[in-house]
Amino acid sequence: MEGDYYLTNKEKERVVSRLRSLKFEDFKISKHFFNKFNLPRHGVSLEEARGIFCQFEKISDIFTRQGIGGKRYSLVYKINPRKNYYLILFLEEKPIQLFDAYIFRGDIKKRMFKKFFGH
Repeated sequence: MEGDYYLTNKEKERVVSRLRSLKFEDFKISKHFFNKFNLPRHGVSLEEARGIFCQFEKISDIFTRQGIGGKRYSLVYKINPRKNYYLILFLEEKPIQLFDAYIFRGDIKKRMFKKFFGH
C-alpha cells in the first residue's frame, strides 16, 4: 500500500470539474459509512454530506490513497477557519461510492502542511 498523494492544482481542477457533473443521489453508499447501529460512523448524516458535496468552491484540498477496495479520494471542504469536512469517495468505481464523511475542527492548512510537507 502506498501513502497519501496530494493532488496538484491542475489535478485538483480536473477532479472538481468531474465532480460538478455528478449527482450525489447516484452514489452508492459504502457499508463502512454506517456503524453497527446503522448510524453514520462519524456523525455526518447523508443529508449533511449531500449538502456539503455540491459546495465545490469550498474544496481546499484533495488527496488520494490506495487502499482495500480501490483508490480513495479525500475531498477537504473548508467551510470556515475552524470547520472542515472530509468526504471520501471511490471515484473510479461504478457507481461512484461514498466511503466516509467526517468533520475536522481545526486549522486545515496547518494539518495538510504537516501531513504532506512537515516530514
